[in-house]
Amino acid sequence: QTGAETGAVGLVLLLLITGSAIVSQLRRGAPFGYGLLAAAVFACFSYPWGVLPLRLLFVVLLAGTCSKRVVPIPGRGHVVVLLALAGCLVCWTGLYSRYARRVEARRQWSEIRIWPNSGRYDYLVEDGPRYHDALQGDFRFLYDYGYALHKTGSYRQSNEILREGMRISSDPMFWNIAGRNYEMLGDVAAAELAYLHAHRMIPDRVYPLYLLAKLYLADGQTEKAFATACRVIAHKPKAPFGRNTGVICDGFSTISFGYPQVPACFSRDGCSCGFSAATSSSSRRSR
Repeated sequence: QTGAETGAVGLVLLLLITGSAIVSQLRRGAPFGYGLLAAAVFACFSYPWGVLPLRLLFVVLLAGTCSKRVVPIPGRGHVVVLLALAGCLVCWTGLYSRYARRVEARRQWSEIRIWPNSGRYDYLVEDGPRYHDALQGDFRFLYDYGYALHKTGSYRQSNEILREGMRISSDPMFWNIAGRNYEMLGDVAAAELAYLHAHRMIPDRVYPLYLLAKLYLADGQTEKAFATACRVIAHKPKAPFGRNTGVICDGFSTISFGYPQVPACFSRDGCSCGFSAATSSSSRRSR
């Protein structure tokens, strides 16, 4: 997780600091070394740093490995330290105020985001700017707001909001909706890149390829559309009986057998990648 978020340099620094602290403490038989080792092993098999108390515990264990006082405090240095602590307390008060405002904004937005169930995306578009400043670090809000803008036809503004979400989230749906916005704006090349990027983020998800095939068909690129269909049909998902797989199979059976200009790899009995009408009907029966 640290390597993905900070890069190779951050990962190497974390490993060096943690490893040197563990080795030095274990040689002394200090209890902090064993606690730090347990936390490090736990981090290899799970995501403990996603939980704030565990993250703070790791920092405390790492700080506890110091064998002596790092910064000696001379005569009147205690006054400086107390002033610094007071300044931190003032800053913390301001941070807490921002946190409380963000929590309240998230609570109010949770009451507003139910309106799309009734098709009222305009309510989210109307209230979105009011909560944007407080929730600009919340990827769920950015997706809801960006998708509402997409549904109401504000494609350029939707992409601006979605780009903010792309910077803080690895959810490929941000790229899928951005691709649809580009498609509605007539930018086929940008839409193609967005769908391909969404698929590369999580290759096991084939929904971006489904959107890409529809884009190719709408643009008249029949060969590319059916080549993309073959990629999806030949894909073996990790969850073969998921709803997503059945929906995609139904969609591509419609494309492959309903489109008048079928490429050579397709026929009424199936295609060279192993898909047939029986495959589609069996997928529907299994659901």
